[in-house]
Amino acid sequence: MMNWNDLKYFVELARSGSVRATATKLQVSHSTVSRRVEALEKDLSVKLFNRFPEGFVLTAEGEHALVRAQDVENGVHGFELELLGKDARLSGQVKVTLPEPLASYFLLQHLPAFNRMYPDIDVRFIPSYNWLDLSRREADVAIRSVDKAPEHLIGRQLLVMHDAAYATREYLDRYDLDDPDSGACWLGWDDNVVYPLWTKPTGYGHLPAVGSMPDPNLQIAAAKAGMGIAWLPCFMGDPDPELFRLPRCPTFARWKTWILTHPELRTTERVRQFVRYTSELILQHIDLFEGRQPGLGYTANT
Repeated sequence: MMNWNDLKYFVELARSGSVRATATKLQVSHSTVSRRVEALEKDLSVKLFNRFPEGFVLTAEGEHALVRAQDVENGVHGFELELLGKDARLSGQVKVTLPEPLASYFLLQHLPAFNRMYPDIDVRFIPSYNWLDLSRREADVAIRSVDKAPEHLIGRQLLVMHDAAYATREYLDRYDLDDPDSGACWLGWDDNVVYPLWTKPTGYGHLPAVGSMPDPNLQIAAAKAGMGIAWLPCFMGDPDPELFRLPRCPTFARWKTWILTHPELRTTERVRQFVRYTSELILQHIDLFEGRQPGLGYTANT
């Protein structure tokens, strides 16, 4: 008799084509994935995959089985979401996917207050810039900075995230930023050019970009180490006492920031309370996120 639990291993392996990726996604060992898929093939008496050095490829029978397995998967997730929508308990897990800097530099500072209010709600962060599938309960809540939210999710736009340019006082004292030959530089993201277009509107596009720091955490650490000028979200750069905004450089509106969930979870009480608390918290600090904190500009020592 077929083990229904084996279907999830089959579906994930069909999606990724890799035992390693499937094991990582399902948080199991490589051998568990292989064993479960082989057991399913034995139970069904059919070969579902062709094995190649570069990965797993569905057979014709496997492609047919995948369609039916996805129907089962969608039915299970839909049933689960329907039940969760009727869950009025203020206990259990709330899985939240959001960019890691937003968690580290802002939300974690305020989470203890939420925990005191709702000690039986277990908030679990999933740091990621990628969209997770809320329909499949990969997460319950998504906080994302995008121009337009997916139509199948519900929620609200909270604010427009702003960025600015930052460096240490020592760095700004050392270099004349108006001189292209001063030695001052931007910290590069993943640029393949010396003078990337994103620096032009700042007024300092004549300074080169050096290195590759394609993550806000790398940018802020490198700037504080005196390596160059960082391009950061204002909620990261403004509260840091070691960093100052560049003179005459404005802030820049980047992306609308949304808090979203699946429609079936709108009445799940623990999800509803987390969304309410987080929305109010972020809006209370809207000046921080939109770069309106006063007194942060650099003034040269005299």
